[in-house]
Amino acid sequence: MYHQDLLDLLETIITSLDEAIADAESTEEHYGAFNGQLLSSSGGSNHYEFTLKTRWEPEDNTRVKIEVDPQDPHPLSGRIVGVSGMSIIIATEDLLPVRAMKHITLYEEATWLLQR
Repeated sequence: MYHQDLLDLLETIITSLDEAIADAESTEEHYGAFNGQLLSSSGGSNHYEFTLKTRWEPEDNTRVKIEVDPQDPHPLSGRIVGVSGMSIIIATEDLLPVRAMKHITLYEEATWLLQR
């Protein structure tokens, strides 16, 4: 019986985490950015500068999801390097596609710890 109790508890924990992730993702704020340019690319780190559409002051090193195409269910991942006024610098491991330089949408990655 002890084994089944642990399995039931594990199932409850997983269900609760899934609900917390879904709730966090449904209330995510998003920030549009445009006019991007690649600043540097070396050692698996790519730095881009974009102009924000609205003021946003995230902390440096904040994890973000980068949406290039709203139809793509798999956004890219990145980190905020810094923000100055309406200019934001982000770092990614993967190169962003050329079309991303026109416009991206950034979402603060609030669920990464829950997903671990």
